[in-house]
Amino acid sequence: HELRNPLYWFQNLTEMLSLKYSTMPPEKVQKTLGALDESAKNAFHLMDNLLHWSRSRLNRITPIISEHSLERLVSESTRMYDTILKQKNIQLITNLSENSFIMVDADLFMCVVRNLVSNAIKFTPENGNIEINSAREKQHYIISVSDSGIGIDHKHKKSIFKSETNSISVGLMNEKGSGFGLKLCKEFVKMNGGKIWVADNTDSGSCFCFTVPIANRETP
Repeated sequence: HELRNPLYWFQNLTEMLSLKYSTMPPEKVQKTLGALDESAKNAFHLMDNLLHWSRSRLNRITPIISEHSLERLVSESTRMYDTILKQKNIQLITNLSENSFIMVDADLFMCVVRNLVSNAIKFTPENGNIEINSAREKQHYIISVSDSGIGIDHKHKKSIFKSETNSISVGLMNEKGSGFGLKLCKEFVKMNGGKIWVADNTDSGSCFCFTVPIANRETP
């Protein structure tokens, strides 16, 4: 269902453009192209999740741990959402430790960030904000992705990462999700030597936190 939804809208939008492009006002063409861009990115995101999941089920993921710039990986992970952030007028704020380096598998780390940011966008209304922060704790960085959205029902927080639980969520635009991406996040964070959880002390919105090991070049 999650995969069919963006592909369905992508098909409808391309059909409308091909049939009515010549008679559509420029502002409607621009809006439709923006919607196409969002649908394409959603489809890519879901296919990426499915590819990673299938590889993990077949035990074909062997993490390649190496040193990476935290700021660079986060920047590369979030770049694909620039268009939808602009459309919804959501401000993405990053407060990352300067010259911070982490020891992770880059693909697994970026998949986690993409999933968390995608969820934040899904549940954050127009003119809201999303923040990505980092804080050092001993030999790990705590990465947090918080938003000003509708938040998470307290009763769902404890089961949100459990693989046996089918957690159905509905976004602000009635997007349906099964929580599949969050379960993938838990698995990939663990492969990178960290842990993930939902923060309880948020006044509004939601905040997901996970840890990653600090690279040896950094001294306490």
